[in-house]
Amino acid sequence: MSGSLVRRSAVAALGAVALAALPVLPDVPGGLGPQRATARAAGADGRGDRGHGAGRQQNADDYDYGYGDYEFGDDDYDYYGDDDYGYGDYEFGDYGDYGDFDPEFGGYGDYGDYGEGQGHSHRHGTAHRHGKAHSHGRSQGHHHRKARWRGGWAASPQAPNNVFRNNWSRVGFARQTIRQVVRVSTGGSQARIELSNRYGTTPLKVAGATIARTDHGASVQAGSVRRLTFGHRRSATVPAGGELRSDAVALKVRALESLTVTLYLDEPTGPATFHGLASATSYRADGDHRSDVGAKAFTSTSRSWYYLSGVEVAGGRARHRDGVVAFGDSITDGFGSRVDADNRYPDELAERFAAAGRSRSVVNHGITGNQLTNNSEWAGEKALTRFRRDVLNEPNVGTVILLEGINDIGMSEWQGVTGGPTPSRTVEELIAAQRELVRQAHAKGLKVIGATLTPFKGAQYYNERGENKRDALNDWIRTSDEFDGVLDLDRALADPADRDRLAAAYDIGDHLHPNDAGYRAMADAVDIDGL
Repeated sequence: MSGSLVRRSAVAALGAVALAALPVLPDVPGGLGPQRATARAAGADGRGDRGHGAGRQQNADDYDYGYGDYEFGDDDYDYYGDDDYGYGDYEFGDYGDYGDFDPEFGGYGDYGDYGEGQGHSHRHGTAHRHGKAHSHGRSQGHHHRKARWRGGWAASPQAPNNVFRNNWSRVGFARQTIRQVVRVSTGGSQARIELSNRYGTTPLKVAGATIARTDHGASVQAGSVRRLTFGHRRSATVPAGGELRSDAVALKVRALESLTVTLYLDEPTGPATFHGLASATSYRADGDHRSDVGAKAFTSTSRSWYYLSGVEVAGGRARHRDGVVAFGDSITDGFGSRVDADNRYPDELAERFAAAGRSRSVVNHGITGNQLTNNSEWAGEKALTRFRRDVLNEPNVGTVILLEGINDIGMSEWQGVTGGPTPSRTVEELIAAQRELVRQAHAKGLKVIGATLTPFKGAQYYNERGENKRDALNDWIRTSDEFDGVLDLDRALADPADRDRLAAAYDIGDHLHPNDAGYRAMADAVDIDGL
């Protein structure tokens, strides 16, 4: 056990506080069109021998190899070794830029049965261009199954607003390309993205999208660009109020690797669904630059994310299938952390898992300024509303870390809040809200870790009434036994000389938000063996 962590049901916890006010689709692709590079795995014995790329037209009866939506290198079976289904460094046919192979991955189709072999066979499963796979022999011991997706990265959608400076949400985009860099918490051999138009009033038309390995800034690594499809089409329409996942693309992704997602938006979008506080740089270019390797065209920058709400991975050798969702407000969101450094506490937690050799899905669903019980035009829907869409829709989640409530307390006590003070809530109302989130999570089979609210003495919205509420809510979190585990961040981050105050070593200077060292201390307080 670590620090002030109290374990219950063999689970540890973490959390986040808040902010001071600031001034479905197919799981796998099966595109049409000829495939001009063949990739086959010779490694049927678990050693993961190298794949080979022919880089030429596959002429035999105009068949394409059909891989459909099987999860390559699934560690449930773990029979393809470290090289993920025998492709080794070629990463599922990653032959430079695939030669003449269309990066759309046209022609995957459904899986054929496994090929010949004793349980660990290489199963080719050839497919017609129209996506119907044929068996290519027989297998023994394992069955066809769909890819099992897990969250690599996430951000909660917000309505467009101008509270966050230098963002493009109110204006939207037209004949422009947006390039956004995210770091995934866990790896795999396939990837897909999620786009959100949750707060759009008209359908969002995406002319095209790519995903690639990040190089530096807005540049990406040569040979890594993959063209994304949506329902096997290169363009997509996301309905007003809706979300849309791309088809899967074969891309070997490692834990803590940065990926670049690029969207080309040809037609005017109108105001954009976005995530206000990215603590990361996004890039914009005029015209269509979705497949550019270099950064020259991307002359404008922002520190928000637009439309992109998730990057998911499947396959690979992930040791844990039950991901962790960090749910909260600005202290989960990473307010005050260094830009482009990935020092938010969920990022630091993912680093701890990776360092221990147990990389795990850890996704961040914090929103700066968010509240348990009150909606906000600039800080998102209340936790009671958004929890279902943001958390319960994440794939293969096992644990939720809940830290919300400080903004319900503080923003009702301060005239400087954007939009004016929010309704005051009693401690009983805050408890009832947390209880409801626990109920929703337990109904889905998720464990919930309750994190105590961190000290805020000296913050702009601090007063004694608020401190009394914080103390009472923290006492309930510690003693109610309604959570599956408790992480006492109040005690972990407090100044030893004044337990109501954030320790100076962890304070960005506003007496509310941790700095990078504080976020690291939050992650370090988690008993990852318990999780």
